[in-house]
Amino acid sequence: MNDFMIWLPLIICVVMFLMNFPVYSCLLVPGIFYFVFISTDLDVGICFQRIAVATENFPLMAVPFFVMAGEIMNYAGISSRMMKFARMIVSRFTGGLAQVNVLLSALMGGVSGSALADCANECKILVPDMVKDGYPKSFSTALSSISSIVTPIIPPGISLIMYAFYANCSVGDMFLAGYIPAIVIAACLMFTVWYLSKRNHWGIKSDRRYSPKEWLLSLKDSIWALIMPIGLLGGMRIGLFTATEGGAMCVLYASIIGLFVYREMKFSDFKKIIVSSAKSTASILIIVGCAAALGYYLSWEAIPQRVTELLLSVSTNKYVILLIINIFLLIIGMFMEGNVVTVLILPLLLPVLGEVGINIVHFGILYSVNGLIGACTPPFGTVMFTACQTTGITVKEYTKAAMPLFAAGIVALAIITYVPALSLFLPSIFGG
Repeated sequence: MNDFMIWLPLIICVVMFLMNFPVYSCLLVPGIFYFVFISTDLDVGICFQRIAVATENFPLMAVPFFVMAGEIMNYAGISSRMMKFARMIVSRFTGGLAQVNVLLSALMGGVSGSALADCANECKILVPDMVKDGYPKSFSTALSSISSIVTPIIPPGISLIMYAFYANCSVGDMFLAGYIPAIVIAACLMFTVWYLSKRNHWGIKSDRRYSPKEWLLSLKDSIWALIMPIGLLGGMRIGLFTATEGGAMCVLYASIIGLFVYREMKFSDFKKIIVSSAKSTASILIIVGCAAALGYYLSWEAIPQRVTELLLSVSTNKYVILLIINIFLLIIGMFMEGNVVTVLILPLLLPVLGEVGINIVHFGILYSVNGLIGACTPPFGTVMFTACQTTGITVKEYTKAAMPLFAAGIVALAIITYVPALSLFLPSIFGG
């Protein structure tokens, strides 16, 4: 079999994606094509067997639970309480509301775990206030988009669960590894916001001083959401439950908070929550299943090993390899949705890690950050489109306003990439 035929299913996959076919079909069709027309000695039934087997993995059961927990938290009135708490912390700084925007994304990390959800939420509740406060609408939209990079890096981010599943590493270690890098990203964005606000005289710095009573009341309102990721990690570390069982516990906990503590959620809301959660979960799992069929072709033809040989022919220095991978993932992320990149590209890169001594947990964080930056970047970033659609600005306006924020994200990515201790410190102390 010649090399062109070996690579043809992968070429078909990329072409279909660029032609805007549904994601699952971009993965399934090339897989079937390989079994039917290229490797005729393999039974096409293997293709469908792979799809079924892939969705029966126990760790993947964590996904619907965490998706549902995020939906419940959104119905429970968490956002308004978190925003009030964030205002109290940073509203006195230069770039007050813009700083609130970044900090709110960090606080919401333990609630929604989704960049899209965080972006849509902040575009609705914060952008109008930022515009009234003197910030350009384009900048406010871009910041709401790019600050959402922080959200999925803080537990329980779905992207961390998906990476742990494909990389066969501990979900708990991935959760622990995300905290410090998330702080690095938030710090880089907040410094950029401070600089831009000071230079352009954006925003009104609040002179209000909050009383100790106001601080305590705000903390009391927010504490129930803030302790959820801590309780989740603590329970996993001491062996009370697995990541999947922890997801179920989060659903129960979020339901109790929404129904009986904040009392902003009703039992009738569960119908909408279940439907929305089922749709989100189905869109993830159908991609996972179809990717398994394509993944069988990749492993059968030793494509990951070929990619490893190609990269190592360029350099065997792990820092050079990390630079090449970062550039590659940033470019790919501009065109492909995050879950697609994970199921399609990650299996090709994993063999490289062992060859050059890159820690798999550290790589998981920089890999996730790459994908999230790509999701905020033209021309096809899903988070970017969500932000622009919600606030009504053009992609051109968004891109111009976002350039300094992209630069801050790249600086944060470089720090996370070349200082592995930031990702590995907490897992080394509390990891299993």
